[in-house]
Amino acid sequence: MPQRLKPKRIAVVGDFSLDYCRYNLAHYLSKEEPCVVAHPLNETKAFGGAGNTANNVHSLGGVVIPITIIGEDEAGDLMIEIFKKNGVDTSGIIQLKERKTHVYEKIYASASGSHGQHNQIIRIDTKPQGDLTKEQTNILIEKIKEKINEIDAIVVADYSKGIVTKELIQFISTLDKIKVGDSRPKLNEFNNFTVLAPNEFEAYSALHGTDYVSGEDISNEMVKEIGIKLKERLNLKYLVITRGSKGMVAFDDSKGYIIDAVVTDAVDVTGAGDTVAAAIALGLVSGLSLLDTAKIANYAGGVVVRKKGTATCTVEEIIKLKERIKDQKN
Repeated sequence: MPQRLKPKRIAVVGDFSLDYCRYNLAHYLSKEEPCVVAHPLNETKAFGGAGNTANNVHSLGGVVIPITIIGEDEAGDLMIEIFKKNGVDTSGIIQLKERKTHVYEKIYASASGSHGQHNQIIRIDTKPQGDLTKEQTNILIEKIKEKINEIDAIVVADYSKGIVTKELIQFISTLDKIKVGDSRPKLNEFNNFTVLAPNEFEAYSALHGTDYVSGEDISNEMVKEIGIKLKERLNLKYLVITRGSKGMVAFDDSKGYIIDAVVTDAVDVTGAGDTVAAAIALGLVSGLSLLDTAKIANYAGGVVVRKKGTATCTVEEIIKLKERIKDQKN
């Protein structure tokens, strides 16, 4: 089934960020300050936010077109450089002097004899300057109009870093394309999209206007009720609610399909939602049914949670995971 994903052109619009991860080996306590003295081991640079969604579209065989506004700064230049090295068209990325590229700088340290186990000790965030202005939003909308005939679907990845404004959402909702929305804070503004992919707590909050505070798990019945009401309220064609270790539920016009979680040893769930959104976009634009699309997305999520940090998934990895689970059942 994953082999049926086609190399369609997917635009990813939203909050792109860079993850700088710096790994260090702790040696001793400083005599001058109450801190640990550490020696640098290595560092990695990876995409976060919408950048990770774009990376997953690319790794799953799609042709990704990133469309966003970033800073005219070192981090922004590096982001474009990495995309170009991967063969990604960067003509949809706009750099502005008045914006800063969003960066997560994560500092890790491990002790000698800890078998390489690194613990994050601090995170330094470089954030953009609030929401896009009306003028900046119009610049981004004009870029989408310029690219619209080149794309088959569009994913909006909203991480509350200022790119995804109400005006941008409203414009994208009118496009005659498959539209996938992935948003934490603005779910209720994503009317008339093809599909949204929130987790169960985000869906609950969107429907009830408050966070889920009960200590009990959200039941299958509750998820179905939430999904049916939210899908109707936002006039969605489909809705996929992810549930972590409990799998996901996919809603179309007829019912909610419960899809059990892939049995796997989760290492890090960071960015799994990005992978799921990318897989959903590629599945639907390839002509697959919602159920088949959700099953692929479920396996894709199962692949990346077995990796450390923001990660990507390939069709080959999905196939191998399916085969491994099948062998375990036999």
